[in-house]
Amino acid sequence: MNKRKKVIIRKHKDNNGGHYHVIGEEIINDYISVGLTTQPTKGLKSKHKNYKLEYDPLGTNKNSYLRRQGIIDKKINYSKEAKKGSLSNKDYAYFREVIRKTKHKKR
Repeated sequence: MNKRKKVIIRKHKDNNGGHYHVIGEEIINDYISVGLTTQPTKGLKSKHKNYKLEYDPLGTNKNSYLRRQGIIDKKINYSKEAKKGSLSNKDYAYFREVIRKTKHKKR
């Protein structure tokens, strides 16, 4: 049986109304997070593929993908309400690697 890792999910506010992000780390007034999407590629006619998750962390039956790049943004740009979700061990390992790269890039 494939164990699942619990994660915190918050809505990240942006110009398009916002979408869900998996929170990786909290640093003083910022979150490091990776966006969730139902789209297999980053944008229209894009060749930049998103990472397909084994199942939707929010529990719906939709195809879910993680973006390939994380972001560091102020906590005020995220919703106050947090949702609980889960990722498979394989998906969680990928997620942690994206968080590590994002954190390293900031320095």
